[in-house]
Amino acid sequence: MHQKQLQYLIRRYREGTATREERELLEMHWKQMLGTDADDGLSESQRSEQGQDLFQHIIHTVQQHEPGSFHPVRSFGRNRWVVMAASLVGILLIVGAARLWLFRPGPLEYRTAYGERKHIVLPEGSVVWLNGHSTLRYAPDSLGNRQVWLDGEAQFSVRHTANHNKFVVHMANELNVEVLGTVFNVVNRHGDVNVVLRSGAVRVVDQSRQTPDIVLKPNEMISRSRVKPVLAKAAVQAKPRLGWKDGAMYLENKQLGEIFDWISDTYGITVQCTPAFRNETFAGTIPTDSIDSYFQMIEKLYQVKARKDGQTYVIE
Repeated sequence: MHQKQLQYLIRRYREGTATREERELLEMHWKQMLGTDADDGLSESQRSEQGQDLFQHIIHTVQQHEPGSFHPVRSFGRNRWVVMAASLVGILLIVGAARLWLFRPGPLEYRTAYGERKHIVLPEGSVVWLNGHSTLRYAPDSLGNRQVWLDGEAQFSVRHTANHNKFVVHMANELNVEVLGTVFNVVNRHGDVNVVLRSGAVRVVDQSRQTPDIVLKPNEMISRSRVKPVLAKAAVQAKPRLGWKDGAMYLENKQLGEIFDWISDTYGITVQCTPAFRNETFAGTIPTDSIDSYFQMIEKLYQVKARKDGQTYVIE
């Protein structure tokens, strides 16, 4: 059990700042813990004894989490139990909160193999396209904000909520992308980060505070690499760059070495060629549904031979 999380819920309930959703959730879990049919068939005296036992158990449980908050209680009569029960609603909800944190579901995790693309609808309604050789973990926090951890590449279409809950993408080097509702693409591999925004607005947050927050507008991109650890913003055409999920990604004046690295990360295919050939630039469409077709295109454009050996292309 996470002590800090439990204390947080207790404090919000006592201060009267818990939201309606939080109260309803606590009540639901409390009812599940008690069991709605738990006292069916019991006599009045049995219900009273059960109530007294439950009361003492609640006091003991809460004392474990907040020592000194309660004092020993003298035994009381059966008729007084009905009166006392009304005053214990807050304590019952606290115990329900403890059970909520103890039995809450773990984060969801999605994975893709090399060359695989996966269409995901998250529990809160946002849509994710997960590119090949990528991992995505999803978990809401105690405030209802939506959080994902990405290793690889994904495209997000984030649903805006009535309560304006944030959607946070956690990446490498303490970088986060915070949004409310928008469409954007994120690459997070080997410490290199790239974010392209198609619609809406996002804020890129550096948790290390080495660089100030950057707000992106549509058709803007930020990137940071291991070699150049400074966030850089540039204007781009977002839609063609996000086309990989639809089978065709358009690139303009991209070095072949960067494209080959992307193919290696996404499809598990390595490319052997000279350093000079890696520095050549490419402008055109990459058929992401058939990456072998791209190497046939390379042969024609650059007058080379691309020989495939297992999961390796040798360019001569």
